Amino acid sequence: MDSRHLRTGNADMTRAFFAFALLIGLALAGCSAGPSKIEGVDTGMSKAEVVAVLGEPRTTTLIAGSEYLTFKVWRSFWRRQPGNYRDVHYVRLSQGRVTEHGDLRTLPEAVRSQIKE
Repeated sequence: MDSRHLRTGNADMTRAFFAFALLIGLALAGCSAGPSKIEGVDTGMSKAEVVAVLGEPRTTTLIAGSEYLTFKVWRSFWRRQPGNYRDVHYVRLSQGRVTEHGDLRTLPEAVRSQIKE
């Protein structure tokens, strides 16, 4: 075997190693999904600021002087289930400002039953 063949073999192994390392790196990067957009919503924000962060709401419902907006947001990677990747979150506005927000399932049934979905 001549030395030229050995150098070519080493180059092929090096390229294969780097391709494999790149593939593993991309796979791991896909697993580390960032925070949900809902985490960008804070108490005191205006409706326009909420829409800028989350986009247009799925529904808007007025209950006892408060406006409830609903949004579908991506679950974190580790909470996803096959075919079920999103949760419905609400944002409650009073006098045009966010007073609370969270997972729709955490609202009392009396309020949740009035929100259009």
